[in-house]
Amino acid sequence: MAKQLIFTPNRCVDCKNCEMACSFVHTRDFTKLAMPRVQAFTFKEDIKAVSVCQQCEDAPCQKVCPTGALVRNPATGAIERTDSCILCKSCTLACPYGNIHFDPVYDEIVKCDFCGGDPACAKVCPTRALVWAEEPAPDIKQDAEIERVFTEEEARYSANRCLDCADCSECGECVKACPADAIHFDMQPEEIKIEANSVIVSTGFKLFDAHLKTNYGYGKYPNVVTAMQMDRLVSPTKPYNRTMRPSDGKAPDNIAFVLCTGSRDCTIGNPLCSRVCCMYSIKQAQLLMGSLPLADITIYYIDIRAFGKGYEEFYQQAKEMGVYFVKGRVAKIEPVEDGNLSVFYEDIDGGSGQQQMEHDLVVLSIGLLPNMDALNLFKNGDRLEADAYSYVKEINEDIEPTRTSIDGVFVAGTTSAARDIPDSILHAGAAAAQAAGYIHQLKASR
Repeated sequence: MAKQLIFTPNRCVDCKNCEMACSFVHTRDFTKLAMPRVQAFTFKEDIKAVSVCQQCEDAPCQKVCPTGALVRNPATGAIERTDSCILCKSCTLACPYGNIHFDPVYDEIVKCDFCGGDPACAKVCPTRALVWAEEPAPDIKQDAEIERVFTEEEARYSANRCLDCADCSECGECVKACPADAIHFDMQPEEIKIEANSVIVSTGFKLFDAHLKTNYGYGKYPNVVTAMQMDRLVSPTKPYNRTMRPSDGKAPDNIAFVLCTGSRDCTIGNPLCSRVCCMYSIKQAQLLMGSLPLADITIYYIDIRAFGKGYEEFYQQAKEMGVYFVKGRVAKIEPVEDGNLSVFYEDIDGGSGQQQMEHDLVVLSIGLLPNMDALNLFKNGDRLEADAYSYVKEINEDIEPTRTSIDGVFVAGTTSAARDIPDSILHAGAAAAQAAGYIHQLKASR
């Protein structure tokens, strides 16, 4: 039996290794629809005008072009496209005469030649979604899991019927189908001015940039990720059908969480506790225990601050599930063999000084920082007063919480301090009550 290239969709993790290894050049990620990572074709898109440029004096298409790709020809006065066009199609919406259209032009569709009998895509596939064999392996032999490659005839048919839905082709079908008439292709951004008697500032926080902790290697070592990235990997709508580490797609079996990354750290200018890192790290650890029941999970911490209702019980539950808690500040993270990482930390409870532990995935529990943009929201010269830590200052937290230095302006949530969700909800309720009381006083005084 001759060898064939077999594609198993259930195993594909969309790493795109096969596309990078393919000898054909793709200008667009179109092969997923026409020939799933197995057969390749070249594709280009061009702009064709259905009628000549009307040479508008203000050239609205030129104004909306984000890259300056549309320029006026001094000889003819017409607007012409340059190579810096990114095919965003903003000009099609701006043209008042509807003269600009994007028409796909298919050069050719080329059937895969299987790299002369040794497909490069099958070599680089980390999950064996693509295999070069006479028949499927026993563990993926079920016909329901196997997808044969397209024939050249099938590929041409799929390419010709494609509406390029990944990049809107403006076919108008969604406009017809929407019962609420909520889709308008000609809508333009607009600024709306509203007169208000009171304003509640709830601009939230900013996350600590893990790149600033250079000794942890974030951005340098692929298997060092942030807790926000891990939250995506363990969520019900995760991008892959399993939890995997970035470097090689392997399911991690020894995971470390480093708490207080960017919090309680004077070296980066934030001595405050972020109040949320402990609990969201414990939540992620419990989720990982469910998806990877054989994995070892270690949490390196300074103090576990389980201060809310039910938080201490949640912490104790994680311990009982088998999560290891190590009291000690992590000094640095260094790479070892096979993409694994060595964590150097101070053993505070054991009193044995600096210790070292190897993990195959490290999660940095990044903290919250003040959003200083909130201080300059008002353009009339008024600037909200900041506290010693650059959060919006509440004038008197005990007597009049949420009130700021500007009369009629109140603050809610993490704009004035690091808070978790329950505290933010309570604080927002206080801000709403304060704003309502202020407006009532204004009306009473008139």
